[in-house]
Amino acid sequence: MVRTVLLGLVALGTVSGLARQTSEDPNSRMFGQPIESAAGLLSVGWVFPTEKEWLFPAQVNQAGILRWSDAVAEVKIGEEWREAKILENTDRLDRTHWTTWPKENRLIVLPRKADEEWPSALRLMVRTKAGGDAVAFTFADPPERPFRPDWERRVQIRILDERGHPLPGARAELAMRPSSPAPLGFKPSLRGINRTGELPTRGGVADAIVSSQSQTLVVVGAPGYLVGGVTVEGPATEFHIRISPKSPIVVTGRLLDADGKPKVGKALGVSDVLSESGASLPRSVLFPVRVTTTDAQGRFRIEGLPQGAKFRLSASPRYNGTLDSYDEWASEPLKLPKRAEFSLPDIRFHRTSLVQGRVTEGGKGLVDVPVILDTSGGELYVALTDGEGRYRFEGLPPGAYKLRIDHPRLGRQEKDIVLKKEETIGVDFMPLER
Repeated sequence: MVRTVLLGLVALGTVSGLARQTSEDPNSRMFGQPIESAAGLLSVGWVFPTEKEWLFPAQVNQAGILRWSDAVAEVKIGEEWREAKILENTDRLDRTHWTTWPKENRLIVLPRKADEEWPSALRLMVRTKAGGDAVAFTFADPPERPFRPDWERRVQIRILDERGHPLPGARAELAMRPSSPAPLGFKPSLRGINRTGELPTRGGVADAIVSSQSQTLVVVGAPGYLVGGVTVEGPATEFHIRISPKSPIVVTGRLLDADGKPKVGKALGVSDVLSESGASLPRSVLFPVRVTTTDAQGRFRIEGLPQGAKFRLSASPRYNGTLDSYDEWASEPLKLPKRAEFSLPDIRFHRTSLVQGRVTEGGKGLVDVPVILDTSGGELYVALTDGEGRYRFEGLPPGAYKLRIDHPRLGRQEKDIVLKKEETIGVDFMPLER
């Protein structure tokens, strides 16, 4: 049974008779397609997958110009278009998935079937509040570039359990993905050109296009199994890798300040993780960065690391997905034993220099403003302001630094500072005098 939704005299379920707009320009995902009859912009961002749903952020750069009550969204998976829900509540996606437009947001949600292909396009059929015909906006993913047999080759990686059976739900990614930015979001790509380097994988078989001139390391994993790796090299076109069930370890410990008091509410992250064999486990969909927060006694608990692995533990004032967070403290490489639990000795901070301040407008603190710290070595770090507009960079060695913000109303501001040993400096940002 085909469900048809009627908007006036237009049957949206078949898209016949609609004014159509389509764009395969990946920039339209971020910067939008024009809503010609309302002088606005509509954007539908890259798909965000959960275990049971596909989520798409839809945004309009002006509130109140579209009639959402009878809008219809469809998602293309394979050759099939499936109808999706349009929700006003967007809390299921955090703010990093939305642009900074003054805007109206909607969340498009489609149930996800096990081991199905990723969506390749989204079509949104909607009227403006000014009336007139509905318009079908299509946001299509850019296709993979053509295969070049003179310098590339197609390979398959079969991901097997310890008995040699294919592993359903397995995933694979390039350990070293291209460093240049690519507009493919998190969607798997045959060349791993996306934010994670993930390859398309179905039924325990990963497909890839790799260079014929160099070797490629592919990292694989599956729910309940350890992460493994296989080097793709030579003339072979099919590679097999067996991975074992997980034997995870729980790591616990305690953070103390320079006076021996508990560090409460401190964010801790795990980085530089090496498997027991020495292979680097990427910060990715297969092995995401673990972040935890200390409790009232300064204690922390980290789960999911593999037994026998090496890693670093680092503390940062606030974690943010935009730039590298400034590490207030980072441990030496730690080796995990092969057992279910491991308790680290107490970690005590030393007295170091500190830069802190507020970002305000009209005396009121501004929330979630990125404050950028530029070190003399050229590294860039970020701290987000809290509910009172406060930020801080702790654990700084003596030296020269630059602090800056770039805010729609406060403008771009930059300040030079020189820190001495165990010194605290306050730097505030507020609207510039005109």
